[in-house]
Amino acid sequence: WLPLAAVVGDVVLVLHGGIGDGSWGVRDLSSVGRPLRDEHDPSVPDCVRQALWSDPAESDEEMYLGVHENPKIPVRVQFGADVTASFCKREGLCLVVR
Repeated sequence: WLPLAAVVGDVVLVLHGGIGDGSWGVRDLSSVGRPLRDEHDPSVPDCVRQALWSDPAESDEEMYLGVHENPKIPVRVQFGADVTASFCKREGLCLVVR
């Protein structure tokens, strides 16, 4: 199976989607049992869906801070630069790469 994310050089998080609401951490993803058959199964932690299917806000302006419903795909969330900064600080990261 493919990894959900990778940490490069202890300071860069690489993942497909994003960090969603930022309430989870890198250790949460690493503890997810594999293989995943259906990421929408209620037994799968929400951090998996956030790592796979959340998107960064399209602007760093104040109105895009926090977590919002994605207007293009309502079942996904968008996260602002403030969420990314808090997540990186808490996890000891310098960068999130999608």
